[in-house]
Amino acid sequence: KLCIDDAARNLGLSVRTLIRRLRKDGTSFQAVRDKARQDLALRLLRKPNLTVEEIALAVGFSGAANFSRAFKRWFGSSPVRYRREHIS
Repeated sequence: KLCIDDAARNLGLSVRTLIRRLRKDGTSFQAVRDKARQDLALRLLRKPNLTVEEIALAVGFSGAANFSRAFKRWFGSSPVRYRREHIS
């Protein structure tokens, strides 16, 4: 799971500088991390060989239940339903 300390270090910035730059852009680390998780979840759902549990773990959740709750909050449906309706 990516934390702000790791992100700042990978970018060669202090945590304070990263927070300041994100604020300047009108966002937060949490928002950027959530967007990255959402994008990855959608990409992984296109792979029919991956289970929702595997996707949950790859996206940084402890299990399918937590991932499913977050996914429903993000996209308005469960990952299984989204996969069935949007990905053929």
